[in-house]
Amino acid sequence: SFYYLLDDFNSKNEEILLLDLKKEISSAHHNISKSLLFPELSLSMSIDKSQQNSSSLPFDLSEDAPIEFDNLIDSESLQSTRGSLSFNTKWEIDLWGRIRDSKKSSFYSMKSNSYDIVYAKASLRGQFIKLYLSVVELQNQIEISDRNLSSLASIKDILEERVLNGISTSNEAYIASANYYLYLSNLASLKYNYESLVRNVDLILGRYLTNDEKINFEYPSENIEVQDTVFSNLLERRPDVLSAKAKILAANSKLKSDKKVFFPNIQILGSLGPLSKLEEASDLNNLINEDFLTWSMGLNILEPIFQGGKIKNNIKISEYELKASELEYIKIAINSIYEADNLLAKDIALRDAHIKILQSKTDIEKAVKYAQSSYDLGLVDLMYLLNAQQQLHNISLQENKILSDRYKNKIDLILSLGGRLDYE
Repeated sequence: SFYYLLDDFNSKNEEILLLDLKKEISSAHHNISKSLLFPELSLSMSIDKSQQNSSSLPFDLSEDAPIEFDNLIDSESLQSTRGSLSFNTKWEIDLWGRIRDSKKSSFYSMKSNSYDIVYAKASLRGQFIKLYLSVVELQNQIEISDRNLSSLASIKDILEERVLNGISTSNEAYIASANYYLYLSNLASLKYNYESLVRNVDLILGRYLTNDEKINFEYPSENIEVQDTVFSNLLERRPDVLSAKAKILAANSKLKSDKKVFFPNIQILGSLGPLSKLEEASDLNNLINEDFLTWSMGLNILEPIFQGGKIKNNIKISEYELKASELEYIKIAINSIYEADNLLAKDIALRDAHIKILQSKTDIEKAVKYAQSSYDLGLVDLMYLLNAQQQLHNISLQENKILSDRYKNKIDLILSLGGRLDYE
């Protein structure tokens, strides 16, 4: 049933969905960098309309003029509409491989982001699973407290009856009653914390304020043991190590690309389109009434000479970033091995502690049964019985905590070994 919860978490949790979007954005940025290898094509179009006063024309429009312009000019004005349409192209020839190196840098940056997202999603799943285990742990604490309260209530009832029969003193009844109500108060606090964690789980799963069925919280039926050896291929599995490695490759390709900025930048430019057309509102449009197709092609070579040290400083920054990424990789790789070793050792320690606490719980259960029968016979006093009951309660809580810690440590161990806490 937990797999269904994990499906809900993967498909409905907002943080998981945001990480999926970030992955798509990173892929889109990489596709943008690839487009630089191809020529750019653009279409430009313009239309404008103008009106010119007739007094600005190079004709004599006075009454004494020898030529009559009444049929040529409309109300001392001239209107014209101009339109143009052309195709343009620009293509940078990557003779030195600068763009290709830039594309490689973008690719490895995308891979690094992808590994980071995989690791972040696995970590989120780990946090969710450990939250689920915390609910199970708290649920078991409530069950242990219920059993303890049941025993304390029985002791309280026995003492009240003994006081009435004159066998025990009122002081013993007060002690048993105080002990009972103390643990009843603790139980109320545990139940509130339990309900709070359950609401948190519902919120993470997108079930809050809905009528979905209640979740069945319980530990797995078995605790799979992990081989207590860290293999060398750990560095090939952990997403954070792979991300750090991809950052080195990205920084190295970026440095190569930046160094090639000193080489000439060669571009091919071209355009194709008709000459602007002139249409006159009057009969003067007959003077110009033909489109002329034009085209052009050129070669643009740009060689940087002086930019105030901008290029050299950019190269220095890239060199420092490459060195930093190498140091970061070494740190992450060593820490990953240390983390896996430490969690494996903790897994062994918790397993041994759980075996011993189970034996302790078995023994104290026998001691409590003996104390109860002995108290009924008057062989031991009330404080002996209450101390034995208290010890059973504490050992049961400790056993539950160790079991929960074993499962939670197992989650961290799986992550440290490169697992993704997902299933197929």
